[in-house]
Amino acid sequence: MILRRFYPTLDQLAVIDAKLKDGYLYLPDEYREDVARQFFMAVVFNPETSEHYEIGDFGGIVSFYDILPGYKCGAMMKIWDKKYWGSTVVREAREAIESLMSRYNLSRVSIEGADDKLVRIGEMLGMENEGVRFKSFMWDGKLYPVYMMAKVREAEV
Repeated sequence: MILRRFYPTLDQLAVIDAKLKDGYLYLPDEYREDVARQFFMAVVFNPETSEHYEIGDFGGIVSFYDILPGYKCGAMMKIWDKKYWGSTVVREAREAIESLMSRYNLSRVSIEGADDKLVRIGEMLGMENEGVRFKSFMWDGKLYPVYMMAKVREAEV
């Protein structure tokens, strides 16, 4: 198993915060400022509405945040140690999505970002392409499109 349920320590949150701030196309300019990034981190890492999985030995994270049982959640997958990228992490992330959707009776898990690799990753995770929002992400002053992917299913009543 490459993915393990993860309860980040304050030190690990500081490392994640730095990686999100500096990682290419990880966060738009408006969230790279300290106050905005702290708000983003508080939402994504709220222990009452999120679940996180460590990839390997802290080589990345798979996060599900803003979980609204019976409805939806957002997802984020960041791999900063490329040795963990491959079919095993994809399979385990797919399983984590399925498990999360089942446990919380979710109709939707969505992921979005400016890196065009997101479309291929989303497809590998069993998501469908929901489109592109052009000029919606600014990184170092340059505008990028945002790619939107989601796994959608009927929730059980």
